[in-house]
Amino acid sequence: MGQPDSANRKIELLQELATWTRLNTILTHKKAILETFEFSKELLIFQLSKGKSSRELAKEFHMNKKTVTNLWKRWIEKGLAQAISV
Repeated sequence: MGQPDSANRKIELLQELATWTRLNTILTHKKAILETFEFSKELLIFQLSKGKSSRELAKEFHMNKKTVTNLWKRWIEKGLAQAISV
């Protein structure tokens, strides 16, 4: 009888660990997002970055292409985005 209880307890502990890990991840990302996106314009660029080039975003937001790529680099370094090959 000890085996099933032990297995159930392990499952409960793993579920609890998964819950705390998810919470920690959310809090870490929330902190990074609040520290990173100083301007709502940057948050909009972040949200629209998927599927658009730096040139397109720069034109849309009236800024230099280099500014957009610098934002991307900063987000990648903070773990908020992933680099992709085009």
